[in-house]
Formats: sequence, C-alpha cells, structure tokens
Amino acid sequence: MNRLYLGSDSPVKDVNVMTTLEISLVISVTEEPVPEESRWPNISYQHIEAGDFPDEDLISHFDHCYRLIAKAHEKDETVYIHCRSGTSRSATIVMAFLMKKHCISYLNSRKRVEKKRKVFPNEGFVHQLELYERMNFFANGYNQEYRRFLLKSLTYKLRSNGLSLGLTNNLQSKSPKATSRAERDMKFHYEYNCLKNYFKKIVAAEQTGDQFYDSTDTGPVYTCYYCNHELFNQINIITEKVSDYSCRDLFIEPLQTYCTQSDDETSGYLKCPNWNVSH
Repeated sequence: MNRLYLGSDSPVKDVNVMTTLEISLVISVTEEPVPEESRWPNISYQHIEAGDFPDEDLISHFDHCYRLIAKAHEKDETVYIHCRSGTSRSATIVMAFLMKKHCISYLNSRKRVEKKRKVFPNEGFVHQLELYERMNFFANGYNQEYRRFLLKSLTYKLRSNGLSLGLTNNLQSKSPKATSRAERDMKFHYEYNCLKNYFKKIVAAEQTGDQFYDSTDTGPVYTCYYCNHELFNQINIITEKVSDYSCRDLFIEPLQTYCTQSDDETSGYLKCPNWNVSH
C-alpha cells in the first residue's frame, strides 16, 4: 500500500510523524473532524462522519473515498486514514479502496491489510464490504440489497435519536420526552436531515447505476387505481402482505414525492397528486 497509511488518531496530532511520513491528505472516519487547532499547514483534511456501529453507513462513502485517495496518488501525495483505533472504520475504507483498485474480494483485501496491521471491522462493516463486492465495487442504486441497507441505516439513525421510522414514512414521531416546542422542532429537523441525506444517497447511487444498468429495469409499475398515474415501482417495495380477501398491503421505502402530512403528522399513505383522496 504505497503512499497509503492506516492508523489511529494519535499520529494525526504529532507533526513529527506527519512530516516524516510526508502526509498530504488526512481522511478521518470519526464522529467529529480533526479540530482546527490540531491541523497542520500543507495538509488537507477530509472528514467522513461515522460511528463504529454495525448499522452505520460506510458503503455510500466507499466510492468518494476511492476518488480522494486515487486523486492524491495521481499527484504522488501520501494519504493517512484513521479512526479512533485504526482497526474498524478506517480499516473498512482502506479495504474498500483496495477491492476497487485491484478488483479483489473482501477476503483478499483484508489479507493484504493484515500483512501490515491487524484489523477488526465490526460485522456490519464486513457485510457492507461483501455487498460492495457483489455490486462490482460501486454503489448501485438499482440494487435492492443496497437500498434496503440504506433504509436500515436510516432507521438506526432515527431510533438512536429516540425516534422510530417504522414502515410509514413517519416524519414527526412524537417522543414522550419532547415536552416543549423547541425540543419537538429539534427532533423534527434532525429527522428531516436524516431523510434528506437518505434521498441524496439514493439519487446519487441511481445516477451511478445509470452508467452500468438500464435505469428502466426497476420492475412493474404500480399506478393509481382511479387515474392510472404512476406511483412507484417494484424496486420500491420492501415487503407485502396478502389478506384473506386476496388484497395486498404493500410496504414501500420512503418516497419523497408522496410523503403526505396532516395535523403535523404524516399519514403513512400514498396520495396521488391527481386526486384529493389517499390510496
């Protein structure tokens, strides 16, 4: 791994180490970025906000980090990637880089890394690396397994903040602890930003997928019963339940276009834009 170092956060604070290694770019895979007062001149800093939890989303950052490292290497610059201990989050980013660069499996990339440093990615990060391998080393927005993981990660973020997404696109869950308007507003904005980032990841991955796949291959289209307006596709369905009367309840991923609200709460139903009724 020429011009690519993996380690803990301690060397980042040591100017002698950074100078000796001739580091030009530091990528921090941590909850907080390197403080301004701890940064050194002539070194660029990039931050990937992430905790060390199985449902933390790193996979959507793999391609971005690959481009950062590859661009630095094109200029003969040296990169230092770190998290707190240098064994899980940052190690996952390094393994993803090696997988994409050399078109190798997760297991082979881990073997390469562990020739230099023992690593211990959590089971969720291992799953993401294996998924990245199955997607041929890019985030494919038309891969249902990838979409389901992003939804799972979104649910984790909401629940970790005392909220619950469930399966109803609930944008404003009422928490028993939310005793003031300010607290409810703070929770709403957090949840809104989580959903906004989720939709951005989906769109970005679909744009990447357009380069390799037929973007029309998203399965059958589900339309409005009354006007035949297209509502969603098979790829948006998480699961379905058939009732005793042969009717189907479809549970779908969040769709920004059809999140409906009433009395400061989302209904969880789709509302056709052409009709003033919910379907």
